[in-house]
Amino acid sequence: MGEIEPKQVISLAGISGKGVKDDEGHAIFGLSTDDELNKKIEKMGVRVISDGVPGGISAYVLLYCYENNIPSISLMVETRHIPDPLAAVSVLEILNKLLALDMSLKHLIEEGEKIEKSFNALSDELKRGIDRYKKMENYSPMYA
Repeated sequence: MGEIEPKQVISLAGISGKGVKDDEGHAIFGLSTDDELNKKIEKMGVRVISDGVPGGISAYVLLYCYENNIPSISLMVETRHIPDPLAAVSVLEILNKLLALDMSLKHLIEEGEKIEKSFNALSDELKRGIDRYKKMENYSPMYA
């Protein structure tokens, strides 16, 4: 059995976006083994990482590809919570452009909006519960 000889490798990942507001969209960061690929993804709205050190499996894949002269791109989307289907949509839109695909994301968008709505309702209920607890704690000490 022969080895796989890819022409290009693209890895997709999510990264924590602490403090990201719901109306800000999902930022996409990228890194590649080649300056031309960096320029290409930057034109698509990807923020090319120039400082820092990548980690995890994406870093290993990039390093392996770099050492073996395989063009590689790592696309990382900023997520608000897990799961975050709308973050997945954002990175898949870039993949659609990058590979000239015609992948429909309609169903994922619809499901993502439902999950966002449920997550926001749960978050609001949790905040209300915390507020009620704090008010109760102020007026009703357990030990006098």
